[in-house]
Amino acid sequence: MQFPQIRMTSQMAKIQINQQTAVQTIRQPNAALSIQQPQAELNIHTTKGKLTIDQTQAFEDMNLMNVFRLTEKFAQAGREAALQGAERRAQQGEQLMK
Repeated sequence: MQFPQIRMTSQMAKIQINQQTAVQTIRQPNAALSIQQPQAELNIHTTKGKLTIDQTQAFEDMNLMNVFRLTEKFAQAGREAALQGAERRAQQGEQLMK
């Protein structure tokens, strides 16, 4: 009599990974570069300087005064002399009264 049979066989499996080092090559042509700049424009504006020297005080110190200033000075001196004379006469009048 024959009985059904199950037969199992096994075989060693080999798994293998093959690696190769990568080689990468990139080539790029030289860049065409062009830079242009227009000429600079420079504008300079100046105003003429003005020098004013007032020598009035220097001339007054040397007694070389303007006619109007000299007249004003003498008039002021005359006013002061008149006031001093009036004051003196007032004092003399008070003394006589006492």
